[in-house]
Amino acid sequence: MLTGANKSSYIDNFLDRSLTATQLTEGIDKALHGDNTYKWFINENRWK
Repeated sequence: MLTGANKSSYIDNFLDRSLTATQLTEGIDKALHGDNTYKWFINENRWK
């Protein structure tokens, strides 16, 4: 059983993770569509 404080903390953490995942997905989409700001993320030379 979750107390009010635990529920609030859980919801806050879930929202933070959701926002981060959304920003990552948007960044990848922008990189795939040629946005140089995010292109480093998918640049294959970066992983060599």
